[in-house]
Amino acid sequence: MVLFHGTNEKSGEAIIEDKILRCNCKRKYTTTEFRAPNGDIIDLSTTDGFVYLTNWLPRAVRFGYTSCWDEHNVCSGKIYVFCINVPESTLQADLDEIRMRYSGYNICKSDYKQSLEICECVRFEDDLPLGCGSKLLVVPARNEGSTREYAAVCNYMSFWNERKATDNPAGFLSAYTDFFNIYHFSSL
Repeated sequence: MVLFHGTNEKSGEAIIEDKILRCNCKRKYTTTEFRAPNGDIIDLSTTDGFVYLTNWLPRAVRFGYTSCWDEHNVCSGKIYVFCINVPESTLQADLDEIRMRYSGYNICKSDYKQSLEICECVRFEDDLPLGCGSKLLVVPARNEGSTREYAAVCNYMSFWNERKATDNPAGFLSAYTDFFNIYHFSSL
């Protein structure tokens, strides 16, 4: 199954150098809590020991974007998105993403197919080598001089949830076309 992994420039360069996505690495969200608009406290931590992936490219771009922000609320660098082929038999439900987004959902019964259906995310339990055919997409995490190019990234990221694309197919098609007229995957 073709899946995507988005990260920041520093981590992306390490992945390229090592030719592997590490399951034990510095995490953006460790013990962070978020107060939802309804007042609920949501645990945003991610479990170590897994590589997190998505089948929805705009979500991978958005994950990469969020990892470009530092503790001082400064965004810098580039977004790296890796496209890799992963055997379906090795995939698990992304229980962290399900927990964060669907507090009432019974995560114990989730398999990877359900996980992709409800949150477009899965996880892989181990280091994940970049195999033959892996690709890389690099886009700016902030406006670096070309408003048109950065706007294409922002518009594409706005469809981070597949349902948003379904609700606005013309808007998604426009964002998709603008994005891929500028940015392209390259082979690793």
